[in-house]
Amino acid sequence: MVSNGVSISPDHRGPWINVVTWILLVLMCLATLVKVITKWILIRKLQYDEALIVAATLVTAGCDAAISVQVAAGLGSTIAALGPADIAKYQQVSTDAEYIPVLDNLV
Repeated sequence: MVSNGVSISPDHRGPWINVVTWILLVLMCLATLVKVITKWILIRKLQYDEALIVAATLVTAGCDAAISVQVAAGLGSTIAALGPADIAKYQQVSTDAEYIPVLDNLV
């Protein structure tokens, strides 16, 4: 069967970055959901720690979205394979993504 998807090669490893990032995000969301539901079932009340965990999960989802945009702009590829527009887009997203951990520190 022929695939029309993106191929992974030594010069283009971006898809692996996306796969690992999103698998870990799904695991983190499941762990957060299990903790919040368990706390709700046991004491029928949510506390500040659940709010902080949910906020941190949302901030991490933002970081993962930024990583996906970076992959689309060339993260995981050699710089020789990128055009000037891809390099500019990657740099812009990288600069924007640096502000996301600041939100995490506020949480």
